[in-house]
Amino acid sequence: MTRVLALTVILAGCIAADDSVDDNDDNDNLGLDAATTGMSIVNHQLRKDGVAFEIRGFNMIGALTPAWCKQGSGTAARDHFGATELDREISVWHANTIRLQVSQRGLGDTTRTAAERDAYLSEIQTDVALARSKGLVVILSMQDQSIGCGNVHPLPSSQTITAWQKLAPAFASQLYVMYELFNEPQNGHTAADWPQWKNGGSGPITNLGDTAVGHEQLVTTIRTTGAKNVLLADGGDHAEHLDNITPYLLTEASGRGIGYVIHPYYYTPGPAYWQTSWGFLTASRVVIADEWNFKADDCGTKDETLAPQLLQWLHDNHIGLTGHAFDALGTLVADWSWTPTACGTSSPGAGAVLKAWFTTLAAQ
Repeated sequence: MTRVLALTVILAGCIAADDSVDDNDDNDNLGLDAATTGMSIVNHQLRKDGVAFEIRGFNMIGALTPAWCKQGSGTAARDHFGATELDREISVWHANTIRLQVSQRGLGDTTRTAAERDAYLSEIQTDVALARSKGLVVILSMQDQSIGCGNVHPLPSSQTITAWQKLAPAFASQLYVMYELFNEPQNGHTAADWPQWKNGGSGPITNLGDTAVGHEQLVTTIRTTGAKNVLLADGGDHAEHLDNITPYLLTEASGRGIGYVIHPYYYTPGPAYWQTSWGFLTASRVVIADEWNFKADDCGTKDETLAPQLLQWLHDNHIGLTGHAFDALGTLVADWSWTPTACGTSSPGAGAVLKAWFTTLAAQ
């Protein structure tokens, strides 16, 4: 299958409600009318068109590799992106959301030509338009990864700012699209680590010699473009931890709210660890797990046996989930027919477990 090159889908989404802060003095949750079109965060709850919404879906790596970036797995995923793939996610795996990983360098590297950067943005727009034509909510996740020919900064940099200045205005009117500020920041999760995550600066992480840009500045950058889309901020230690983040939560002033992201790959310590690492924050903020799986070599271990309990716990705590990944063979899918990986087969992995779980949720 070849990549879809053009669509004539018109995407709508206008803010139809007051953006004032509500009476609970919680600047991450805005007092929006229940009839608001698109995604919003109201009273610590993620909503779609004013109704509570639980994310279930998949990461997609195909949008992470610009045309000029030749990376094997990314190029293969890019070439297979299309209507058939999305239809399978929706009809067979019961997805309602996709998370498109996008290349920070592809959008923000000013040493690339303007034509290259514009062409890459156009491809992202085509992918989003196709997903929206299928009714999917979309997360755009800013990534500085090698698969997108990035330099792999551990924290945001000035290039992250430039990339958002290009990406954010392109989807400002498309309020079923949410913006994930920066994938898997590598700061720790102690009181000494969170200030750099929030406000940037030269330490404790040296950030490949580039001064770190704080997540607060990313929020300001996006809001300055006029984009009111829901924002998502990854936790520390590659999004494994939110411990001690409370004094450093981000400030919302003019948009539809800010949620927080976890990638609970390390979950074998069990429920008490889940609560102290992530669950505590759900009492006051939206939390989303937008990457998860277990690997082939985890079959037969506690990772496999504890996975159903983790999925139920996330659901019980109103933490939506996107699995990793629907277009990276050997993770959740075994082949380009999107056969789920499964322990005890020649293609082991977490795919069958997640497919069964999403089927259960869809039936509720």
